[in-house]
Amino acid sequence: MVIISNLRKELKSETARIVCDVSCSFSETKKLWFSVPVEYADWLTDDVYDAFMLAMLYPAMYYDEGIIEVKGNVSEKLHYNLSRYVQSVIIAYRPEMRPVQINVQGYQNTIPIHHGVGTAFSAGIDAFTTLYDHFEVEPNDNYRIDTLFFFNLGSHGEGERAREKFHSRYQYLKQCTNLLSLPFVPLDSNLFDFYYIGWEFDAGIFCRATGALAFQKRLNKYYIASDNSYGDQMDYLFDRTRVDLSSISENYLFPMLSTETLDLIPDGAQYSRSQKVERMIDYPLVHDFINVCVDKSTTSAENCSICHKCLRTIFAIDVLGRLSEFRKVFDIEKWEKERFRYQCQLVVDYNKDVYAKDNVDLAKRHNYKMPSLFVAKTVVKYDEAVLELKRYVLRIMGKL
Repeated sequence: MVIISNLRKELKSETARIVCDVSCSFSETKKLWFSVPVEYADWLTDDVYDAFMLAMLYPAMYYDEGIIEVKGNVSEKLHYNLSRYVQSVIIAYRPEMRPVQINVQGYQNTIPIHHGVGTAFSAGIDAFTTLYDHFEVEPNDNYRIDTLFFFNLGSHGEGERAREKFHSRYQYLKQCTNLLSLPFVPLDSNLFDFYYIGWEFDAGIFCRATGALAFQKRLNKYYIASDNSYGDQMDYLFDRTRVDLSSISENYLFPMLSTETLDLIPDGAQYSRSQKVERMIDYPLVHDFINVCVDKSTTSAENCSICHKCLRTIFAIDVLGRLSEFRKVFDIEKWEKERFRYQCQLVVDYNKDVYAKDNVDLAKRHNYKMPSLFVAKTVVKYDEAVLELKRYVLRIMGKL
């Protein structure tokens, strides 16, 4: 059994956090907390347990805890959806998971202090597209973004090294949000004391929703930028052996994770990734601040220019003939060394990877020359053979 109790707000000189005591069999940690700079203390939702109930769902199902006992009040809508529908989605994706009964003290909606509209801002192409559509050109004030957030809920890794990366990226991205004159609120947490780090992919959808629920007092709409287009989802993504739970289910799960006072809105699936790049290519802030890197070997905030997300983005910019405008954020010389091999990999992966297909189709639309399938397969096979030989030598030398 997982027991969640004693919801409270704790204030320190520089930070404020909402905290619950947690009793469970799978973690030695006894408290789950979400923390913000102290000036945002009033934004934290400390009158209902919604964020904590959702946070504990995935690990409770994984460890077959049987019951989640919440010693406080929650959203009736969220409780109903988690009990009736959401668990079934999780089990359909991971059949080894086990359902849990969620007992609560009662039902209550948070008391809002502001009806705001928020979104997370990482300066990736998905985040920039949502920002542009719902801040720069949004005609309806009821749907216009007024607050940006940045969460440390798994995407930076785990532990103190991840926290260092989180703070580094936050300071880097704040240069951009200052130009927008929007609040940019960092949320830290010890959530991954209860999660495996690999659950960033399987349970990432719940992490992002949990972060938003922590701010229900402040928000009534929250956009969550989608990775994949509706077309990608229909053509490729309904295969749990190939993709993560978020990619398959975000467009119908996020509404199920909403409450009576907060709508979680998946946004951006109306575009393919290459269409987002084309849409954003003239947005000046993108030239100076786009930040897509997933290299976790460093705590630096800058793009490494050679991880798979950097390469994917630079390729699209190259196809559009705009590389010179992105020298501030990407190392173009590194890209030029990797360009041909990456082109070959895209051609080989065309029928296996939605992003490869999207980028190759973009190249075709813009008459950008790509290697033939024969050449691409030859290069990829050669590179794979060289890599395997290096691994073999390292094993022989006892270094692997």
